[in-house]
Amino acid sequence: KMGSVNANGESKSVWIWTGNKQVMTAAVERGWNTFIFDSDCSQLAKDWSSIALINLLYIKDGVLTDSESRSVALFFEISSPQHLEQMFVRDELENIVINLLDWQVIPAENLVAALQGLNKRVFAVAETAPEAQTFLEALEHGLDGVVLKVDNIDAVLKLKEYFDKRSEARN
Repeated sequence: KMGSVNANGESKSVWIWTGNKQVMTAAVERGWNTFIFDSDCSQLAKDWSSIALINLLYIKDGVLTDSESRSVALFFEISSPQHLEQMFVRDELENIVINLLDWQVIPAENLVAALQGLNKRVFAVAETAPEAQTFLEALEHGLDGVVLKVDNIDAVLKLKEYFDKRSEARN
């Protein structure tokens, strides 16, 4: 299983989408080892997997595949409530990654309701640590994790700090 479990046994996973080697290293050091690469970055993925034990996912045409070319997740860009309905149509994969292009348009409770109805593991793409935190809090019951799409190491450090604080607060 790709993710981190906190003290309550609640697991929220973090996948990393980056082209920056320092971000990769920082993430691996903090226990996050699933990385998303655009399909044209396969050489970078190979280079990294030779220096660190990481899970590689490639994104192409709305599907994330693993290094054996098995489909792992569907990728949806959502900019309207109508897009939410389209997620229900494709039902073949366990994981869904959603990129909320303008997520203020869709009320959090609508999203939670839609996501809970899916019976899948759902990840939201976040481009900053605060955005990731907002998703994890606003969509706590519908979201299984975040995809941190960043090229700066600071976001990784801040998000890890947030998870550490959350687990301390629960103890």
